[in-house]
Amino acid sequence: MGEQSGEIQVQKNIFSRRKFLIGMGLGTGLLLAPSMLGSSNPPSAPENREILTPTNNTVFIDFAPENYTNGIVQQDYPSNNRTVKKLLGDKYLSNSQLLNEFKGEFIANHLPEILTNFLSLPRNIQEVVLSKYPAYALANGAIDVFAGHSQLVVDAHKSVLKKEGYATKPLVLPLQEVIAGGTVTEIEDKLGNKGIEIFVPADPAIKQLENVDQTIVNLSFQLGNIRMFHMRKKIGRF
Repeated sequence: MGEQSGEIQVQKNIFSRRKFLIGMGLGTGLLLAPSMLGSSNPPSAPENREILTPTNNTVFIDFAPENYTNGIVQQDYPSNNRTVKKLLGDKYLSNSQLLNEFKGEFIANHLPEILTNFLSLPRNIQEVVLSKYPAYALANGAIDVFAGHSQLVVDAHKSVLKKEGYATKPLVLPLQEVIAGGTVTEIEDKLGNKGIEIFVPADPAIKQLENVDQTIVNLSFQLGNIRMFHMRKKIGRF
């Protein structure tokens, strides 16, 4: 994000990973990150680090790529635009609606960025969209911020295992399919920063795991009610 851009900030919710795993009937064993090598007592790394031992026992529920990405296994490919449309429900705006409303105005020239990369826009344009359609602007901004998250997590996972002598090609299940539709609520913090609250239920995530063989679940995002803010004002330190 450039100097003119805001910052999406996420508040933790009350549905913990512990509750999620207990709801699955898996107890708390999957909470142990060190167990990602295969079991509670992972095998020792091979002595010859040049030969990597394959292991594919971890599944990630995260913002999955929309297209094939090398090093990631996916059962399907989500559409981020469809996710935003589902999330916003009747608050969703089509391209034609935006074009008609801002036709002839400076903002019309920035519609592609508004639709795909809201936080890269100049601050004055962000303010126009935020003031009229905060839920639309923030939903697009949040998707833009988190779109590449699974790649970061998978890369870190693979790097750690490689140092221990293992090679992996993780399975990523799309969190986009878990987010509940039509649940966006517009909110504002005490400083006047605009935000949204969305709901990410546990049941769809549990259902995603019914037909996978992996025994370890990596879930980077909280479930339940999540609040996101476009930070314009912050309390500084003196």
